Amino acid sequence: MALLHKSIIYLLAVIISVPISKRLGFGSVLGYLCAGILIGPFGFGFVHEAEHFGDAARPDVLRAAGAAHAKILVIATAEMETSLLIAETAKRQFPNLTIIARAHNRRHAHKLMDVGIDQIFRDTLLSSLAMAESVLGRLGMGESEVRQVSDTFREADEKLLLEQFALRDSEDKLIQSAKDAARELESILERDPEGQG
Repeated sequence: MALLHKSIIYLLAVIISVPISKRLGFGSVLGYLCAGILIGPFGFGFVHEAEHFGDAARPDVLRAAGAAHAKILVIATAEMETSLLIAETAKRQFPNLTIIARAHNRRHAHKLMDVGIDQIFRDTLLSSLAMAESVLGRLGMGESEVRQVSDTFREADEKLLLEQFALRDSEDKLIQSAKDAARELESILERDPEGQG
């Protein structure tokens, strides 16, 4: 089946499955999973196997996948070492390619930063913030205050990630930095939510 036809099928499955799943209260992730099952070999069989080019850490595979003409490369592999190999290869072979990468944790983020990747999304940060927002809201905190607390934490955490990048080779300095940042964040969050005192 042509790539255009597959793309249309993927899009239609998602357009149908995700809103239904959300309306039933199951969330969008389950909708995406349902879409995959429906169009896959165990559903209607529109898609029989995944497109696979090979090892993306190899320059010839990246080139065959179109990296030389691509605007963006997204690295979202499950293995940290694999993602680092892909990032290193892509940066070396295609220096003008924008790379957006998934990091499993802070150490992985720092290793990606070592390679020169600056668009990094950590696995649990956004879901942790969303969960914290839900808890704070259910405990009676107002929506704007919840947003303020979440934004303050996110900004402090991003600042800390960058500061700790410079300290990444010293575990003692990283630990002290984390303790100092926790005290500073606690002090900031104890102030008035509007930042007035």
